[in-house]
Amino acid sequence: TGLGLSICKQLVEAMGGEAALRGHKSQYARGTLSIPAQGLVMSLELWAEAPDRISTSMEMPGLGLFRSGYDGAVAWGEDPMSGATLQEGEALIQARRESDFYGDLNYATRYAQMQTIGLVPWGSYTAYQVNVVTPEGQKETLFFDKETGLHIGSEQLVETDMGPVPLRGTYDQHQVFGGVTLPTRCVEATGPIESIITFETIVFDGPDFALPAKPETVQALIDEQ
Repeated sequence: TGLGLSICKQLVEAMGGEAALRGHKSQYARGTLSIPAQGLVMSLELWAEAPDRISTSMEMPGLGLFRSGYDGAVAWGEDPMSGATLQEGEALIQARRESDFYGDLNYATRYAQMQTIGLVPWGSYTAYQVNVVTPEGQKETLFFDKETGLHIGSEQLVETDMGPVPLRGTYDQHQVFGGVTLPTRCVEATGPIESIITFETIVFDGPDFALPAKPETVQALIDEQ
């Protein structure tokens, strides 16, 4: 709808404007991922490069390093329990969407359908609720702060080994990095389990934070295809 597109345009302006977003070609973030119910705190690093490359690294105490990424064509993962894997189906589609470096600017093509429901309560905020459907048919509900225009929440169903599970995300504690306003805390609840990502460092276009190479085990799987 026209109102939905207007809200997405407001988001771009609230983040710093199109010129600020397009002015960057890469991003590095470092922080922690915690799961309070399980007493877990893990270190987390994320690298992203335009137009569609991403890599994440997470160190889990007692288990080791968990890595994942998308190189513009292949989504992959590597961890101590499963070893190296290549993603397919919904996991590949999700990786492709999440790796879009300019995703917040590509709202007109990012969603096949967009319906604005109106103003609703979201935590301590009043937010615009916008229901969207991706070109692949994935439904998601987005929430934008009425006052600032920032994206502060989302709801969707995600596929797991146990079937579809509701995922609720809350994004807050926004700060400005390189002229771009970003959340430094992301709280995600999958069913009864809540995880909290807190970013301590976010750097754009840092020469010392190049996207790391894929693990050799992952490259070997790709070469076998």
